[in-house]
Amino acid sequence: MQWFDSGIDGEYVVKGNVGEVHVEVKDKKWHVREVDCPNQLCVKMGWADENSIIPITCLPNDVFIGSANLLSEYVGCEMSIAKTKRFTVLALLAAIAITLNILETTMIPPLMGVFRIGLANIMALVALRMLGIKEMLIVNTMRVLIGNLLTGTIFECILD
Repeated sequence: MQWFDSGIDGEYVVKGNVGEVHVEVKDKKWHVREVDCPNQLCVKMGWADENSIIPITCLPNDVFIGSANLLSEYVGCEMSIAKTKRFTVLALLAAIAITLNILETTMIPPLMGVFRIGLANIMALVALRMLGIKEMLIVNTMRVLIGNLLTGTIFECILD
């Protein structure tokens, strides 16, 4: 995140995903004077000030230009979106691990009558790599409890 003082007239350059966004500040207002992107929509948005309710947005560059109060709301929204994505990935990994656990328990015979292949553990390793140790433990716990509950082998785990 890059900040500039709207009370100081000047030009600021913000580096984006596609190129540079040139922001001009004058009389406590700002606008995008020039941008390296194909659609130029942020230039067409015109001037904004601290009372503007929509930030100037350049989607190709992933740049949002607005007052500190306005952008703090957008940053909070982005953080909750990131948490939602993380939770969705966690739920998906847990669902796959449970499915693999059920398949392995009901359809694949144990090796030498004792050992299982451990396909569901692959999802735990994916969770560890993608999300971290806490999430890996959540995936494994859900896999063991829900998978064994659904296959009727929950009491085998408890008695062992």
